[in-house]
Amino acid sequence: MKIKGYLTPILCLPLLLLIFVNGTAAMWFNEVKLASRSLFCNSLHFSSTVYVVNQRNNVDQDRENLLHQGRVLFYEAVEDKSKIASAVDIFQQIIQLDKVYEGRALTYLGALTALKGKHAFLPHQKLKLVKQGLTLMDNGMAMSADDVEALFVHGSTCYYLPSFFRRGDDAQRDFKKILRILPAQMQAYDIALIDNVLKFMVEHAALDANEREYIRQLKMKRLHK
Repeated sequence: MKIKGYLTPILCLPLLLLIFVNGTAAMWFNEVKLASRSLFCNSLHFSSTVYVVNQRNNVDQDRENLLHQGRVLFYEAVEDKSKIASAVDIFQQIIQLDKVYEGRALTYLGALTALKGKHAFLPHQKLKLVKQGLTLMDNGMAMSADDVEALFVHGSTCYYLPSFFRRGDDAQRDFKKILRILPAQMQAYDIALIDNVLKFMVEHAALDANEREYIRQLKMKRLHK
């Protein structure tokens, strides 16, 4: 089943990582927010219709519909904390439905837990929630190590965390792995979406000249499919 533009919520992950409440952090957050929207979010639109599982439907279709709704709610939750609980519920339903996307869903749940940290009032609660979120994401990645979507959720979250979390190397490892495994999964995603992922990699991953050339070739190959 071809996925149309669904990684866009993931590409907006920088929005969820404001976990401090001083003026400098707020200014940084607003700049990242605007940049993220400009780069990743302008051309894609999502329905906010709530999906309810129909047990009579095919399980695969239920899973895909839930995953779509989860992505929508995840993106909305970045800016509206009232959406977090609904997003969490959707990804928990995905895990209960079957195990195909369990690791990916757990990775999303970790990111949503970190998002709760952004909205928490007390600094120690912010830190606690971010750490809990990272643990959940790590567990999700252990279950879905070759899932491009999960890798990007994990990697981009780690990339934007403050340096004292010591997750920068994790982010770069995720980006390198995405680069290795993406060719086999490119046909599952929309061309514009792949371009955005690759653009993010060029701008934020520690790539050498050969890897940058490889990305250029991947983009050309994708466009000529």
